[in-house]
Amino acid sequence: MVKDKKVLRKLDSLFGIVITLVSAFFVYQCYVMPWSGISGGGILAAPGLLPIIISSVLVVLGICMTIIGIKEGGKITREDIKSAINILKGESAKRIFVMAVIIGTYALVLIGRMPFSIATFIYMYVFLFLFKAGNWWQCLLISIITSGIITYAFGSIVNIPLP
Repeated sequence: MVKDKKVLRKLDSLFGIVITLVSAFFVYQCYVMPWSGISGGGILAAPGLLPIIISSVLVVLGICMTIIGIKEGGKITREDIKSAINILKGESAKRIFVMAVIIGTYALVLIGRMPFSIATFIYMYVFLFLFKAGNWWQCLLISIITSGIITYAFGSIVNIPLP
């Protein structure tokens, strides 16, 4: 946990900017959604109404977070950027990148192209094996049992259609 107040304010500034940019992207995406003729409910039935409200609030909160961070001494310097680049070259950042690739592959490649239970099994096994959650056979067993339970629980008990 970070205890240095100046570092915390710099993080506030940085994440305020990130929240603002990501939220602004979603405001735009909601704006380009259809806004009329949906279920006869007009604008109140538009699929982008609630997301655009939430995203707009997040834009405002991100701007506030950035301003407060900068006012309280959280101005990001060139040295901070160099330090962040060095952190991104470290082992933890590589692990996070690998995790993101595995999750992205699961969500964008595996699901929809094969049965849900098989896609989930492959995802879990690769994830557990790469991050050394146990021996190969333990990872295999955990993946089989967990994907089976998830598929049965959502598909049969709760009757949620799986992709």
